[in-house]
Amino acid sequence: MKKIMILGAALLFAGFAQAQSPQVGVKAGVNFAKFAGDPDPESEFNTGLAAGLFVNIPLSSAFSFEPAAEYSQKGAEFTTALNSEVKSKITYIDIPLVAKYNVTPAFGLFAGPQVSFFLDQETKLVNGNSTTTFEGSNDSYRKSLAGGKVGLSYNFGSVMLNASYATDFQNLYTDESGNSDLKNQVINVGLALGFK
Repeated sequence: MKKIMILGAALLFAGFAQAQSPQVGVKAGVNFAKFAGDPDPESEFNTGLAAGLFVNIPLSSAFSFEPAAEYSQKGAEFTTALNSEVKSKITYIDIPLVAKYNVTPAFGLFAGPQVSFFLDQETKLVNGNSTTTFEGSNDSYRKSLAGGKVGLSYNFGSVMLNASYATDFQNLYTDESGNSDLKNQVINVGLALGFK
C-alpha cells in the first residue's frame, strides 16, 4: 500500500509540473455497495452517500490525471446461516488516483488505484423483532485498504455524469479478527461540477 501511495504522490507532482490548466471540482452521488469474498455472503446492495473533491490535471489533449478525496458509505445487507439479518454500513475516505482518457471531448474513461481509510461503521443484527446495533470504531476492521477503480464520464460543459466500479484488493477485516475474507465492491453513479 505504501508503494501505491508513493507512486500516486509521484504522479501527482509530475502532473502539477506539466499541467496546463488544472480544474478543481466537487462531486456527489450514490453508492450501491456489497461484499464479495470467501465464503461468498451472497449479500444484497446497500445504498449510501458519496461526496468529495477532485482535481483534473491535463497531461496532454487526450490524457489527464485526476486525484480525488471522497467521503464514501459502503457496506452490505445479508442473511447469516442462522437466519439473522445483517445490515452493515461502513464509512471511508477514499483517495482514488485515476488516469483519464478522453475518447472524445465529452466522453472519457478512467482507471487507477485507490486507497480507502476507515472512518466509522454501524452494524445492525436483526433477529425477528429484536435489533442489536454495533457502532463506532472497531478494531476488527482494517484502518486502510488498497483497491482499484474504473469508470466512465460524460461532460455537459462544466457538469459531468460519472459511473464507476471500485473494489478492494484486501480483506476489510484485520487478520487477527478471525472474520471471513470479505472485500467491499461499489458501483457509484453521480455528478461532478468543475471550476476553472
